[in-house]
Amino acid sequence: MSLTPEQYQKKIQDKLRSLKIANIILPAAQNAQVLYRERLYGKGIDGDNTKIGTYSTKEMYASKKVFKNKGNFKPQGKKSKKPFANGNERKSMYLNQGYKQLRQVHGYESGYVNLHYSGQLFTDTSGLRIDGETVVVKVSQKINQQKISGLSDKYGRSTFKHTKQERKIFSEDVTKRLKKYLE
Repeated sequence: MSLTPEQYQKKIQDKLRSLKIANIILPAAQNAQVLYRERLYGKGIDGDNTKIGTYSTKEMYASKKVFKNKGNFKPQGKKSKKPFANGNERKSMYLNQGYKQLRQVHGYESGYVNLHYSGQLFTDTSGLRIDGETVVVKVSQKINQQKISGLSDKYGRSTFKHTKQERKIFSEDVTKRLKKYLE
């Protein structure tokens, strides 16, 4: 089968594009992703390089199902740890310091918002996928897409964005890889 000059040029461009994405852009994106995840989950810093926020200290009752480690659940009311007067066991645990205390009960970080509780969101944001000529963070579970939307509404749109420094590092990495590839 013979190709026209235009078809041949398109074929070469497609191969170069795919080579560029696979060997230059994707590895640079993976390096940037490591920095992104460490900042977001390990330090509680958003895309504007500011603290994501603080955990709520509004008193609350938490049922056993919200406890990742069920052994940390201690049924108690606001004023009593005893069962109800009718003998029924309490079905929730009173937390006078709210969600911040829930994290503390589990031994989780509570001094800053690091968005890591069950580990599902953290795990789901580890992958990257190629979308045309763009590499994007892959979030495959619908529940985690909803979490990202809710957390962005709560803490601000910059929560899940890359910082200027991360974008700069990515750009420099791509440039370095492209130069090396062309040598």
